[in-house]
Amino acid sequence: MGPIVFLPWLVFLGQHGSVLIDQASLRIGLGPDCGHVRRTYIAEVARSLPAKTRGLSGRRKALKSEEAMLFVYESPRKVSYWMRETFIPLEIGYFDGKGRLTDKYPMSVEPNPSDPKNHYPSRGDVSAALEVAPGGFRDLPPGKTSLCVERPAR
Repeated sequence: MGPIVFLPWLVFLGQHGSVLIDQASLRIGLGPDCGHVRRTYIAEVARSLPAKTRGLSGRRKALKSEEAMLFVYESPRKVSYWMRETFIPLEIGYFDGKGRLTDKYPMSVEPNPSDPKNHYPSRGDVSAALEVAPGGFRDLPPGKTSLCVERPAR
């Protein structure tokens, strides 16, 4: 693995590179900046529409504290997630085009996972969303937390 870099590198690969294929694993860091990472995850990457739509649907085994799923958008946009056919609790964080955490939500398992009632919208345009185990964004304040990605070795 290579150096830790800010999110725009990831967005560039999402647009132009073949390194980030669906379900590829990357090392993700969350912290005030990329030099001082406070949490580290190994994340599955959902880049295509089918992978984003599927997400963690159908999974029954809880995420480990170091596991995550990263959703990458080719251009910043408003998004909203829900827990359709998702059987494990999650927490989601949204990141803007500069890699800063803008919003975070705990997401509980729905009483009827086939017909979810709760939605978790971003307040503004985002370039990425990261789903982690509950509590994964604890003590990480919006606006002061950055998403950093370790560049895979070529």
